[in-house]
Amino acid sequence: MAPTNETVSAFLEAHPAEAGAPEDLFRTETLEIADGPGQLVMLTVSPNPATEALTALLPFWKDSQVYTFDRVGDTWKLIKIDGK
Repeated sequence: MAPTNETVSAFLEAHPAEAGAPEDLFRTETLEIADGPGQLVMLTVSPNPATEALTALLPFWKDSQVYTFDRVGDTWKLIKIDGK
C-alpha cells in the first residue's frame, strides 16, 4: 500500500520535527503524491520560507522538495530528498 496524503500527514503529526509542526515547515496544501518508476512513490511539497541557517544546513531546502520512498519488506523507507 502506497503512502497517501492522509498517512503522510498522520506520520508528520505523530513525529513532529524539532523545528515545528508540519504546517510550520511546509505548505501542506501543495502536497502531491505520485507513483514513480517501479515501486517508488514520490512526495512533492513546497516549504514555507526558511531562515538562512536552515537552508545552509539542508541544501535540499528549495522552492520545491521531492521525497522519494521505496517499499522495503512491509514498510516504506525514505531513500532520497531533492530540492528544486
